[in-house]
Amino acid sequence: MTCKLSSRTGDCVCMPFCVPGGTITIRSRIRTLGGIQDISDLEETDKQQMAEPVTAQPQPIEGTLLVSTVQGHRKWTTGLFDCFTDCKTCVISYFCLPCMVCNLAVKLGDCACMPYVVPGSTVAMRTRLRTLGGIQGSICNDCLVMGFCEPCAICQMSRELNNMGIK
Repeated sequence: MTCKLSSRTGDCVCMPFCVPGGTITIRSRIRTLGGIQDISDLEETDKQQMAEPVTAQPQPIEGTLLVSTVQGHRKWTTGLFDCFTDCKTCVISYFCLPCMVCNLAVKLGDCACMPYVVPGSTVAMRTRLRTLGGIQGSICNDCLVMGFCEPCAICQMSRELNNMGIK
């Protein structure tokens, strides 16, 4: 029998039951991963606040969850047909477009095979990139660009991720 790993800590899910002190180990690992301090490191006022029961949950202020405007606040850093400003990306896109698309999917936090398993995923990837970067545009425009100029759009998306610092 193999154990399933916990996605949060990387430990076996059955660890609290199989290993003596396993629950404490997992708690300390979660504290470390989450940057949570040990209670002995807290100041006295923080300890007093922790001793009081929570009587009401804090409520989000309406409208504060929106990070950017719906239309975005900036334009793409490079144009759709500026492929030759980054010759390496241009050559890889020309000779091995599937590799480039899979690489973009991974950079955007998705599975590498997602672009070839999920229909319309390249449009979704472009829309996600625009949303993450606060780039102006529309889903309709993304659909047209990916439908008629996919290799150039893939190059543009790769340059944009590099310019955003996501490599």
